[in-house]
Amino acid sequence: MKRKRPIKLPVFMTLTDLKQLFDYLERAQIRFALQKEQMFKLLAATSLRRSELFSLI
Repeated sequence: MKRKRPIKLPVFMTLTDLKQLFDYLERAQIRFALQKEQMFKLLAATSLRRSELFSLI
């Protein structure tokens, strides 16, 4: 039997990647930086999917 699609593993960020992202967002002077920082922290702390997070908004 032929597989329809190859099995795709989930993509994840390491703790180092998360720390770098949070450090950048804390220093950023871009519009909505605080909102983005809080969204990423919520995703990291709760393991929500993006779709689940956006359904809350």
